[in-house]
Amino acid sequence: MSGSKLILKCLKNEKVDIIFVYPGGSLLPLYDALHESPIEHILVRNEQAAPHYASGYARQSGKKN
Repeated sequence: MSGSKLILKCLKNEKVDIIFVYPGGSLLPLYDALHESPIEHILVRNEQAAPHYASGYARQSGKKN
């Protein structure tokens, strides 16, 4: 099992259904593994935006921990 698939498996085990990602060359293997995963991804425009997107999603969906 690749590291990317292991990361996605761990996220799925934690009941994560959506991730907010700023792509880069180092994340290409993760994007390849996402095609086989039920986890949805949202492409963000810069690194600083991703945590704000995730926070807003958690608040509106009621999925806060």
